[in-house]
Amino acid sequence: MSSRRAGKGSHGAARAVVLSGVRRAILPLLTLSFLLLLGGTWLTWQHRFEIDPAYPRWSLEDLGDDFVLSPHAKRDDGPAGKGGLVLTASTPTDLGIQMIPLPHGGPVRFLMMGFSIRPVALEPGGQVWSDGRLMMMWQVEGGPLLPQYISSTRHDLVITVPSVVAPSPAGLAAPILRVEHLGRGGTFHLDYCHIDVVRETAWWRAGRWVLPIVWFAWAVAFAKAGHASGLIRPLLAGALWVACIAELAVPGPWPLVRPLGPPLQVGEPVVKALPPPESPPPAPVPTPEPPPPQPPAATPPAPAPTPVPAPDVPVAPPPAAPPVSPAPAAPEPEKPVAPPVPQAIDQSTIKGNILLQIKNRIEAARPLFHMLMFFGPTILLAFMVGRWKSFVFAALLAAAIEGSQYLFGYGFDGSDCLDLTYDAMGVAAALIVHARITRWWQSRGKNASNSSTAQPA
Repeated sequence: MSSRRAGKGSHGAARAVVLSGVRRAILPLLTLSFLLLLGGTWLTWQHRFEIDPAYPRWSLEDLGDDFVLSPHAKRDDGPAGKGGLVLTASTPTDLGIQMIPLPHGGPVRFLMMGFSIRPVALEPGGQVWSDGRLMMMWQVEGGPLLPQYISSTRHDLVITVPSVVAPSPAGLAAPILRVEHLGRGGTFHLDYCHIDVVRETAWWRAGRWVLPIVWFAWAVAFAKAGHASGLIRPLLAGALWVACIAELAVPGPWPLVRPLGPPLQVGEPVVKALPPPESPPPAPVPTPEPPPPQPPAATPPAPAPTPVPAPDVPVAPPPAAPPVSPAPAAPEPEKPVAPPVPQAIDQSTIKGNILLQIKNRIEAARPLFHMLMFFGPTILLAFMVGRWKSFVFAALLAAAIEGSQYLFGYGFDGSDCLDLTYDAMGVAAALIVHARITRWWQSRGKNASNSSTAQPA
C-alpha cells in the first residue's frame, strides 16, 4: 500500500513539474508567435496588389496637345523635368478646377497612384477644403460622380506620395482625375502623377481571411493562458480585440490603401507599346519612254451622201411647266452645348469609416473620443479575462493604432502623444471602475453569506 501511494505521489510530482514547465514556456511561445504574425501581416499587406497587365501606365505626359485646359490651368514642368500642371487661384465666378478623364478603356476597381503636389504661397479660403487638392471622381454607369479625397496641401508644404491605392467606392467605375485650387492666392502645382490599374493578388485574397483567424487564435491562447475556467470568455475577448484591431489599426478607418512603410510590391508597370517605325516608300521604277507617234495613213475621201427629204410630222405643243414650290428653309445650325462647370465639393459629404467620420466631426471633443474609444473595450476585456490581461490587450491596441498610422505615412507628432495620453486615461478609468465594481460585488456576496449564517436554525 505504501509503495502504491509513493508511486502515485511521484507521478503527481512529475505531472506538476511538466505543467510548471509548460506554463513557463507559454509566455516565450506567445511572444515568438506574436512576432511571426506581425511579419506575416506586413508581408501580406505589402503584396496586396499587382499590376493589371491589360492597362498601361498613365502619366501627365500623356496629355496630348489637343487636351482642353481650364482657364486657371496651364502646363508646367516640375522640378523632376516631367510634364506637370499648375493652377492659379479661383475667383467667385470661375473655380480653379481641372478635370482629366483617364484613358483606361472602361471601368476599373483599383488605381495605384504616385504623385507630388507643391503649393507656392497658397493662401487657403474660408472653408476647410478651400486649398489645393487632388481627388478622384468615379463615374458609375447610370449614376452620379462619386468624389474620393486623395491629398491636399496649403501654404508651401510639399507632399510626395510614392504609392497609394484608391479603391472605387462603388465597384467598377470610370475614373476621372480632379485637380483643384480653391484658395485665395498663390499657385498649386501637380509636378508629376502616374497611375496604374492594379488588382488584388491571390496572396491577399487568401490572407485577408487566414490572418484574422490566426490572430484570433493567438488572442484566445493569450486570454486562456493561466486560467482553468471555461473557454467562452477567452473566445469573446479574442473576438473583441481582433475587431478593434481591424477597425482602428489595420486595415483601419482609412478610405485609401497605403503601404506599411516601403512602397507596395506590385511588379513592373506596363509600358505603352510604341507604334512600329514607318518604312520608307520604295524607290520609283523608271518606265521606258513611249515611241514617237506615227502619222495616220492617207485614206480616200468618202462620197457625199444623197439628201433624202424628211417626212412631214405634226409637232405636239410643249408640256406645261410644273408648278414651282418654294425651297425648304435651311435648318439653323445647332448651338454648341457648353460642358458642365465643375463645382466645389463639400468634403464633409465624402463618406468613410464611421469612426473616422465621428473623429472629423467632433474635433473639439477629441480627448473625450479617445478616452471612450479605449474605456469601452478595456472594461469589457477586464470582466472577461481580468485587469492585467485587459491592460496588455489595450496596450497592444494603442501601439497598433499609432504604429500603423506612422507606417501608413501619417507621421507622429505632438498630437499623437496627446492621443496616447488620452488613451491611457481611458484605460486607467476602465481598470478603476472594474476594480470598484468587483470589490462591491465581492463585499455584497460576503454580506449575503454572513447574514445567512447569522440566522438561527
